[in-house]
Amino acid sequence: MTSRDELFLSAVDVLQSGRSLDIEGEHGSGRTHFLARVGHYFTTLGWKVITVTGITAFARTPLVALAIAGITEAQDSRPSAIPATVRALADAVTPGRTLIVVDDWDALDEYSGGVIRAVQTQRAVPVLSSRLIHRSRQMPVLPMGAFTTTYEMRMPPMGYGELEAALEHLAGFRIEAGTLSRVFAKSGGNIGLAAAVVDAARRAGRLTVDGGVAHARGTLWSHELRLMTEVILQPLDDEAIEALEVLSLLGPVDTATAGAAIGIEQIAELEGRAFVDIIDVGGTRMVSVHPPLLVEHFRHDSLAGRRAQLLARIDDVLAAAPTIDDAPVTPRDSAMFVRLVHEQTRRRTLQAREAWRTAPSLASATDLLLALEVDGAHDPDELESLIGAAHGLDGTEREKAEWDAARGVVRAVRGGDPAGALFDLRRRAATMPREGALLLARAAELESSFLTVPDTDPVAGADGEGVSESARAAVLRARAFWMLVRGRVGDAETVLDELRASDAPQDATVDALAVFAHIVADRRTLADEIARRGLAEAQRAFDARGIRDYAYLCVLIAALDRRTLDAEHLLSESSFLGLPSPYPPLSFIGLKTLAASLAARRGHRALMEQTLADIDAEGLGDGPFPGQATGIVYARIAEIEEGTLAAAEICVQTGDELVERGALLSAAYAYLDALEYDPAPARWERVAARVEAVDAPAIARHAAFLRAVIERDVETALATLHDLERDDLLRDAAHAADLALRAWADDDDIDAHERVRTLRDRLRKDAGDSLAPVTVVLTRREREIAEMVAAGLSNAVIAEALVLSVRTVESHVNRLLRKTGLARRQDVKAYLLAHGSTA
Repeated sequence: MTSRDELFLSAVDVLQSGRSLDIEGEHGSGRTHFLARVGHYFTTLGWKVITVTGITAFARTPLVALAIAGITEAQDSRPSAIPATVRALADAVTPGRTLIVVDDWDALDEYSGGVIRAVQTQRAVPVLSSRLIHRSRQMPVLPMGAFTTTYEMRMPPMGYGELEAALEHLAGFRIEAGTLSRVFAKSGGNIGLAAAVVDAARRAGRLTVDGGVAHARGTLWSHELRLMTEVILQPLDDEAIEALEVLSLLGPVDTATAGAAIGIEQIAELEGRAFVDIIDVGGTRMVSVHPPLLVEHFRHDSLAGRRAQLLARIDDVLAAAPTIDDAPVTPRDSAMFVRLVHEQTRRRTLQAREAWRTAPSLASATDLLLALEVDGAHDPDELESLIGAAHGLDGTEREKAEWDAARGVVRAVRGGDPAGALFDLRRRAATMPREGALLLARAAELESSFLTVPDTDPVAGADGEGVSESARAAVLRARAFWMLVRGRVGDAETVLDELRASDAPQDATVDALAVFAHIVADRRTLADEIARRGLAEAQRAFDARGIRDYAYLCVLIAALDRRTLDAEHLLSESSFLGLPSPYPPLSFIGLKTLAASLAARRGHRALMEQTLADIDAEGLGDGPFPGQATGIVYARIAEIEEGTLAAAEICVQTGDELVERGALLSAAYAYLDALEYDPAPARWERVAARVEAVDAPAIARHAAFLRAVIERDVETALATLHDLERDDLLRDAAHAADLALRAWADDDDIDAHERVRTLRDRLRKDAGDSLAPVTVVLTRREREIAEMVAAGLSNAVIAEALVLSVRTVESHVNRLLRKTGLARRQDVKAYLLAHGSTA
């Protein structure tokens, strides 16, 4: 996807060459702001910029746009004034130093457009214009002369990071990630629509700001947005509007299914007018309404009877729909993909809500409760109302157990009452001879997740005689969960083998347990295969919960494998491709904690604290698995600000707290981090017994290496490094070699140092990428000069534009190249496109 910075640099390049450029965009896309930015750039260079604005209300009045722009001769709006107006505009042009900017060319009166085209050709002056993409083209931006070139470019949607920064600048507060994800989905990266959604939600009381951070509860749609959506729909006839309504209720589907619902010809017509987007997902072309705010318009403003009728029609269409194949998924357009995820999530909620309304039962109540938890974009009162309405409904024992299990999770996570949820689940389990084990299993997982992990098996005997097979599978999952948290990896793998051998369907939690087991058994490649396969399948299905679950696992593996850039890339996607709500809670905690850890590694304390605050805002504490303890994050920032001893102390304290809680596996990782910060004999004696008590090969090998480093056992340390190299864990080996060299810096064993250093250098070369990438943040002056260099301007031209000496500009440019690590001026443009931050 083209960024705004890339479009800006391309626009400058085109216009400086004397060619013209037409920018197409939709309502609220920032066309006017972009034209102003380009115009300001040329004004800075000393050019004259003539700005003309098209106004729809005056489009039939000759020369009015030029008259408003200050061309006196155009005030006589009769056709006879055209020659004088052409001369006046031509006289205002300095060849090679003038730019004409026309905003909303498609709303320009025809005579003003003709004058501009005449001058454009006569004086070889470049013209920068903008259009609204939904309008029909009544007067194309074409020059009169055959040798004048006009290029056309599309105003791209903002990326997630761009939109976040722009909204914070406009609103004056930060928007927490879950809410921002929903705003991003509804606006499709359109800054105007996003700002309107935020403003309307705040005025309606659905968006509250606390401590400088905005949080939304319930829907972000409000009636005030209806006027905006009606303006967008204005160019369409009734048939096209009805087709968009059907697609909005249908949600993201393949083109064949959409064609069966509204007709292929209608899809082609809507796509041509930019009211639908088509994206390739897993080899299948998917159709989505654009802009996505229209989906909210139709879903909230359709009459109940009409909506029910259309949903019934849609169910018939979906019943015959083909499934998406198993081709790999790579979301290339973030705004598009997050929109598809949210649209599918909302459609599932809409269908579950309709099923509950038409046929209330415990089964339909459970489906709606789960849909609301994943969706998050609902009124909080709806959950309470649903729970109250479902109370007393009868059903099978299985339906009762599934309802109670879902309600227990809601009470523990949303209600912040895990203890109350456990009590209720266990009380209800006693009344269900066949399915009660399901409730005991869910209670055990909640207890290990949010409270103290039991010393003994919390589901012992729960899978006895008479228990259903599905409930027995839930017990096995809960037992493996508990064993892993306690560090009994071998026992957990035995239970997982038994679970996989059963006929029970596998889910994301079972995959997560398998991934954790592979990680701590030093089978990271297998763990990565499971996580990536799960993420691809979740993306194909637009499964918001699955995306978050598997993204967390992928990020954790990348972080453990010291693939920092991969981890950051996965995080940047999952931060907005996941869920607006903190569900599932452990993957939410894990992703936030890992994001904060990477921010701390780069020294971004403010970003780290903001990310951790998102966890606190949901009332969630640390999770029991690796990558879910916030103490490790604070240790990283302590290392930067206070040194390694302070970091080691925080890690030990974190480990002690995890041991007290019973999360022994995660505690072992905290203790090992402490020893990496400070490999001192006294610290080893302090934590060794607790680390060695955990049954995990990866932890045992890491601990053995650290012990060798502490005891100055060069041969054992080198043997471990070679073992890591043999297992293709090159980054781990290089990192470990660095640690040994630091620990032995004061030794006089030159031969040992040289052997380790030689091995370390080879490992780094074989690893092929940086183990600790550094972020470069440009100051505003540096970025200003960088943009001019990227546009191809010489130092002399830059000096003239900025009123600086050429020597000063040379100094700035040389410092810029050194700071960014670039060798040539020609590389600056590519660097700017990849790094958008300013001080």
